[in-house]
Amino acid sequence: MRLTGNPTPSTAAITLAAQPHGNAGPDAANAATLDYDSTLIGALELSSKKWGFAVQLPSVIKHSRHVVEPNGPALAELIERLKSRSAGAGRPITRVIITHEAGRDGFWLARFLERRGVEVHVMQSSSLPVDRRARRAKNDVIDVEMLLRTLMAWLRGEPRVCSMVPVPSEADEEACRRHREREDLIGTRRSLLNKIGGILATLGIEGYRALTR
Repeated sequence: MRLTGNPTPSTAAITLAAQPHGNAGPDAANAATLDYDSTLIGALELSSKKWGFAVQLPSVIKHSRHVVEPNGPALAELIERLKSRSAGAGRPITRVIITHEAGRDGFWLARFLERRGVEVHVMQSSSLPVDRRARRAKNDVIDVEMLLRTLMAWLRGEPRVCSMVPVPSEADEEACRRHREREDLIGTRRSLLNKIGGILATLGIEGYRALTR
């Protein structure tokens, strides 16, 4: 299945401006020449049952859309097939750029792809131009196409397109996870203590301190 997308630029390459990392575009350290004739640009819509993958291939006017099993090896295999297909058509791919939204699954997929030579940019969901969660009429096809168009606009350096989230190391992500879990447990404890205090108050018991030994 193919979806209509934006035409590939007529020039073979554009130079990305050195702009602050975040909603303005790639930062100065990552500024590079984006060669559309040798770059695969893709966007992932992640879910527990399947992943939608929209792709812009070199010298192909229309975006293509694929459905992938929700695991890293299946995605890596699809990327290699697309690279082989493009090379067979005389358009070898030397750079792969992919985006997906930051979510509850963390950054394992970004690190998985980076270890295989894929350039990954993780979008901050709240920075996207449309509140996708408030418009349930939209479907995964529209969502993944929007992510792809947003990524391409960000790569061109268009202002106020979206914000990208730095991909942390496994150690840093684990440290943040432990902190979030501790905060959740403290909040649960506080809620339980308040309930206990309320019940005791109805029985005329005052001054009970559950945490005092």
